[in-house]
Amino acid sequence: MDGDQDKLLTDFTGALQGMGLEDLRGLAGQLLTIGGTAEPAAVPSRRRPPLAEVHELVLRAELVRSRPPIWRELRVRSDLTLDLLHEVLQAAFGWTDSHLHRFSLGGDAFSRDAVQFLCPFDVEEGDDEDGVPASQVRLDETVQEVGDVLHYCYDYGDNWDLTLTLQATGPFDPAAVLAVCTGGQRAAPPEDCGGLRTAAELSEVLPDPAVFDLAETASAVAQRAEMLQVESSIRTDLARLIGRTRTSWVHEDLLNRVRLVAVRGPLDGLESDRAHALAPISAFLELVGEDGVPLTSAGYLKPEHVVAASALLPEVAAWIGKKNREIDTMPVLWFREAMQKAGLLRKSKGRLLLTKAGASGRHDPEALWRHLVAALPVGKPDTFELHAGLLALLYTAAEVGDPFPAASITEALAVAGWRGSHGPLRSAAVYRATDHTRAVLENLAGQGSAALLATVCLLQRSPR
Repeated sequence: MDGDQDKLLTDFTGALQGMGLEDLRGLAGQLLTIGGTAEPAAVPSRRRPPLAEVHELVLRAELVRSRPPIWRELRVRSDLTLDLLHEVLQAAFGWTDSHLHRFSLGGDAFSRDAVQFLCPFDVEEGDDEDGVPASQVRLDETVQEVGDVLHYCYDYGDNWDLTLTLQATGPFDPAAVLAVCTGGQRAAPPEDCGGLRTAAELSEVLPDPAVFDLAETASAVAQRAEMLQVESSIRTDLARLIGRTRTSWVHEDLLNRVRLVAVRGPLDGLESDRAHALAPISAFLELVGEDGVPLTSAGYLKPEHVVAASALLPEVAAWIGKKNREIDTMPVLWFREAMQKAGLLRKSKGRLLLTKAGASGRHDPEALWRHLVAALPVGKPDTFELHAGLLALLYTAAEVGDPFPAASITEALAVAGWRGSHGPLRSAAVYRATDHTRAVLENLAGQGSAALLATVCLLQRSPR
């Protein structure tokens, strides 16, 4: 377009004011076709191979269009994934992680030319088919050389957009925490204040916009970094569940239990210890045997097999009654169902049979142990049963006070967002949801065996 640019812009704006919705849509389509194609050019990846060794990266995170500048200096490890960097930025600016966010490379968060790194909600919603989950991207895949810039946007309404500029690089101390805050200026805008960025605007919602307490901010970042470090030692689905309790006192209680488990480490006992611990389960699998056992027409174990199972399972010892009907001997019923849910037993044509894993583990404690570690807690991903089972494992592994404090677990699950079918979550629902996970733990032999198995289950990193 030739001619005076200001006049052209004025004419164009005037033309827009007279257009209806359909006209505007048509104009947008025409503009997209300028240059001969209606398809946008493919966005280049811009990601780089990660550094061969972990480095310390010094970032200046500055709020775009803030006057005077609002910024923080952060020292972080180069292999930090962007989802964890998001957590650090939230602490550094005093925000509460109450809104959506994304990172971008090569432009701002919604630029068509930028590579987008998305938060979990945007990934699930499929809002940007070309985006990459932030949890799959390391920081050093985006910035490596001094002057490199990564963009971050938090709260798509207020649009808190930060530029993260790499200031320096250096050797990384393995003993150092994930991130520290070493500088900054001015108070960050509070949540939901409408995108205010200047000192004059922020004076309406802050006592003194010029105030920046480095010690307070550094402490907040250090605490969040320690939390991330603790959570990184456990399986991802439990870490995500604990993250959902962050606004409650429950969060610190759960983290303290994770610390106990992480310090203990993966105490994967000797083969003889595992064989002793698994003896009741192995004996039950032996009871089923190669040919399986017949079931009643209602699908329960027959009386003779209930009696035999009751003699094998430690948890049945305190059960009152004749222990000859499975429906009346709940520890046997829950255990048998747990073995099915764990993939060790199956029903077929009126018989209870060993699965391939059950047949393999019947005489091989090592294989049976590995199978249970992978199978516990019982439950499909992201279900109430699985989340309740994860906390049952955590409390069992930590061995602090009551091995199954149903009230505390119920409160933690409620804080994490779970509700009862007809109102507030009740402990009875937690008991029911954890019946099968507890049936496995409670029928191990030997003191400390349940805590050992629960610990190993929690320290495996891959979620289900």
